[in-house]
Amino acid sequence: MRTGYTRLLFFVSVALLISPPGFSSVESPAQSTPDSLLQTPTLQLGWHENQAEPASWKALAGKKNDTDDWHSLITKSENGLHLSNHLRVNGTIHGEPIHSSNLAKTGLQLRQFFENTDQPYCFKMAISLTNRSGTPFIPLPADNLTLTLGPGLGQTVMAQSSATPSIYAFVEPVASLNGQISTYRDGSTQPRILGWRSPQLGWAGLHDRYFALLILPAEPAKAQASLPFSQTVVKFSSPDHGTMPAVIDLPSLFFKLSVSPLTPGQQIRWEFLVFSGPKSQAVLSSAPVNLDSLLFSGLWNWMRWICFGLMRLLSIIHLVIPGWGWSIIMLALIVRILLYPFAKKALISQQRFVEAQKVMLPELTEIKKNWKGGEQSERVLQLYKKHNVSPLAGLKPLMVVLIQLPILIALFQVLGVAFELRDAGFLWIRTLAEPDKLFSFGFNIPLLGSDFNILPVLMAVVTLLSFKLSPAPSAEKKGQVTQNLFLIAMTLVFFLLFYSFPAGMVLYWTFANVFHIMQHRLMKV
Repeated sequence: MRTGYTRLLFFVSVALLISPPGFSSVESPAQSTPDSLLQTPTLQLGWHENQAEPASWKALAGKKNDTDDWHSLITKSENGLHLSNHLRVNGTIHGEPIHSSNLAKTGLQLRQFFENTDQPYCFKMAISLTNRSGTPFIPLPADNLTLTLGPGLGQTVMAQSSATPSIYAFVEPVASLNGQISTYRDGSTQPRILGWRSPQLGWAGLHDRYFALLILPAEPAKAQASLPFSQTVVKFSSPDHGTMPAVIDLPSLFFKLSVSPLTPGQQIRWEFLVFSGPKSQAVLSSAPVNLDSLLFSGLWNWMRWICFGLMRLLSIIHLVIPGWGWSIIMLALIVRILLYPFAKKALISQQRFVEAQKVMLPELTEIKKNWKGGEQSERVLQLYKKHNVSPLAGLKPLMVVLIQLPILIALFQVLGVAFELRDAGFLWIRTLAEPDKLFSFGFNIPLLGSDFNILPVLMAVVTLLSFKLSPAPSAEKKGQVTQNLFLIAMTLVFFLLFYSFPAGMVLYWTFANVFHIMQHRLMKV
């Protein structure tokens, strides 16, 4: 929606908890209260009088039986002004904005209904458009009704720059199209029509790092169930509110509902399920439609299975060892034990390569002294062949790192988005899902940000120590110096790369190197 748009008022009917089965409603806005009118063990929604969209919307985010930890899905400005227009229905009929239950010109009545379900984090919503006049209603090409989600999913907007998406802080539209996850992210303030429409559209909505707000079919169990949206539009902005600058990078979705001709007394009715809850694998898997495809959706399938496997393994470890930090350390130990045969073979190969180079050193020196270019390379290869040594033998220790690479990538994803680790602290670390942030600099430093993270420093020290204990695979002093400088440079690269990573990821890599040093010492005994 743009600045200056007229605020549209609707007649909203909300199902009471004591109502009989089926959709029931309150007959006038005056009967609505600002208290929570729809409440379940996992959701709390409330409306103010004459307000179509929920004024409050909270999802249970705490642990089991922890009823104090609720997450608001309503985006607010710095001064607490509500910005979200979730579930607002608006549009125009015959050029007249919809602003009441009865349109003076057409005699149409627009109503919204809400009802509890027995599904966690879900409730039912229905929208009806009824012809209360005595004459047929014929829609014009410009007539439309739009269902809105957004902007945002509960972020408090401090300033324009604070809403800029990053690898951790993002809100984006997401949909299931023909069973495939489709997302969209763009900083443009211009509306963009997305290719999300019936019958391919299984569900759609907004999601961020830990929560999702999704519109599902009313009967998702049916194989052919899809959402009846003829058009989906996204816009990454919201209206100005007084002196409040426009919100950027927080998307709003606008779902167009097609309006068809109505005879006197005839009604069009759209029914949906609304899911709003945490992106926990347990919660998503138990939804009316299996929503766990939301997790790690940007990865190849084989990488997703590694991620799910790591999550499962971490959960099992956590059952035995309390504390997610200790569980991550134990995971690093388990991976190191599993890699022990490869690491031992690589170390033996590396040591043999260094010894062979010492034997070949006089001949290598002579070849480099007397030959140049291709002839030199050919004679060096012949020398390696003569001593039955592969020129690539010195690179075998890197295979241990390469084997771990998929695990590192998967672990980065798991620790970055796993809802279970959202508030998991460890020692001085407030949450393992973010950098450890020992203290703030008070100003921004390029590549490092505004916070001092001590865990990456410890990781860099341990990494350097592991390099120092490992012999450089070269018999020549010059080659050893070059390789050591390269390893130091790699340590610096790792430090800068890991500096803004989740603390859980840095913790894993730190102890992976600690266990590598211990393993190296044991193998040399």
